[in-house]
Amino acid sequence: MNPWKNFRNEFKALMEEEELLRRQGVLRDLCHAHVRYGEPGEPNYWVESIATESLQLRFELLANQAGIALGWQSGASPQQYFIRHLFLDLRANKSRHIDLYSDRAANINHLFEALATYCALLELQSLEKSVMPRENASEAMTEPEPRRGYRTEVRQWMAREGVRTVDIAAKRLCISRSALKSIMSKRGKRRYGSAVLTRILASIGDKSE
Repeated sequence: MNPWKNFRNEFKALMEEEELLRRQGVLRDLCHAHVRYGEPGEPNYWVESIATESLQLRFELLANQAGIALGWQSGASPQQYFIRHLFLDLRANKSRHIDLYSDRAANINHLFEALATYCALLELQSLEKSVMPRENASEAMTEPEPRRGYRTEVRQWMAREGVRTVDIAAKRLCISRSALKSIMSKRGKRRYGSAVLTRILASIGDKSE
């Protein structure tokens, strides 16, 4: 089974349980996340209004598992890694789930619903990759190499966002410095996969891929 299908169903179950509690009058505010930027430009967040201890524990377990599935390796917790990727996707797509208050503050509304929707997107992307048609093996062998070198696009995004260095840009995009430099370069060994490239291009607003 596609792991993102399971994550989508689990976050949807949290969303439905939360909505039931709201209808019963147990809570007034649905779970949401505040996002703040520190000086290095790296987003930090905290979650509020989780109604019960059971919901809290299940959310943290799922978010950590999803972060690992998404590619977390080190640094912030898998949960933080996953929420940051959610935030970057919501911001890049101007989702109704996000309110941007300033360059340094935002709010992710209806967090469980936003997470379920994001997992559905990841499920779709994974499915599209698995069923990509190929006429035959020889044609696959002669397919052109994917484009290399997105230095101009990354630099334009950095200028728009007021990001001064590649180190800060890498933190903002939740990617290693070496991987971001590889994306920018036309030479050397690739230090990123196609899924990472697609995510970075979506985050910086490039539509060429």
